[in-house]
Amino acid sequence: MKRLNWLQILTAFLITKLLLHLYLNGQWSFHRDELLYLALGRNLDWGYASVPPGIGFWAWFGDTVLGGSVHAIRLISTLFGTATVLLTGLMAKEMLPKNDTLGSGTGRFSMIIIGLAGLTSGAFLRPCMLFMPVVFDIFYWTLLCWLLLKYINSEKPSWLLWFGVAAGLGLLNKYMVFILLFAMLPGILFSKSRRVFKDRKFYLAIVLALLIFAPNIVWQMDHQFPVFRHMGELAATQFAHVSLDSFFSDQLQFFLPALPVWIVGALVFAVSQGGCCLAGFRLDVPDSAGGVAVF
Repeated sequence: MKRLNWLQILTAFLITKLLLHLYLNGQWSFHRDELLYLALGRNLDWGYASVPPGIGFWAWFGDTVLGGSVHAIRLISTLFGTATVLLTGLMAKEMLPKNDTLGSGTGRFSMIIIGLAGLTSGAFLRPCMLFMPVVFDIFYWTLLCWLLLKYINSEKPSWLLWFGVAAGLGLLNKYMVFILLFAMLPGILFSKSRRVFKDRKFYLAIVLALLIFAPNIVWQMDHQFPVFRHMGELAATQFAHVSLDSFFSDQLQFFLPALPVWIVGALVFAVSQGGCCLAGFRLDVPDSAGGVAVF
C-alpha cells in the first residue's frame, strides 16, 4: 500500500478544517461583536475607535459581495483559519533538515503532529467560528513567521519585500502585529541572520509596510489617536480583572494540543550543541535563534 506524502497529509487536514467549520458556522446566530464589525463594514473608513480598518473591509465584502448571511460572513473566517493551518504545515516543511524530505518517515510524522496541533488547538478553533479581527491576526502572525523562515532558509531578499507587505496588511487588521515584529528583532539580532540589516531590501520592506499602514496613521492623527483612549478604557474595565496566573493558565489550555511540541522543542534547543535532530526537525542554533524567539 502506497504511503501518503506530506502534501496529501496536509490536504487532509485542510479539508477536515474546512468541512468542520462549514458545518458549525450556521449553528448559532451572530455574536454581538460580529454585529459591531458588520456595522463598521457599512461605514467604511481608514480607521475606527477600537480597531484598524481591516475588519471593516472584510465585513463590507461579506455583506455586499457574499450576501451577508451567517454562513457567508463566517466563511471568511473559515478560509483564513484554513490558510493558517496551511501555513503551519509549510513552516513544518521549512524546519526539516535540508537533506530530508517530507516524503520520508520523519517528514510525514512531522507533518502529522504539527497539523494535528494546528487543527485541534482551541486558540485556532474558536476564533475561526466567529467573524472577529483575532482570526485575521492569527493568520498574519503565522504568515509573517513563515515568511521569516523562508528568508532565513533561502536568503532571498524578495521574501523581505513580501514580509513588508504582510506586515502592513497585518497592522491594518490589528495593532498587536507590532508585538510580533518587535519580538522578532532580538532573535534576528543575535543570530547569523543579523546580516539582513545590511540589505537595502530590508529597509525597503519597512517602507512598504509603512506605506500600506499610513492611511490608518493619518486617520488616527486626524481623530486625536482614539486607540490610546480605547486601550485605557480596556485596561480600566477589563484587563484590571485579568491576573497573570489566569492568563498563562488560559494560554496553556488554548494551546494544549501543541504543548508537547513546545516542551520537546524547548528541551532540544536547550541541550543542543550546534543543532540536533528529533521527531523530524533539526534546529541549527545560530540560524534558528530568530525562529525560536518568535515561537
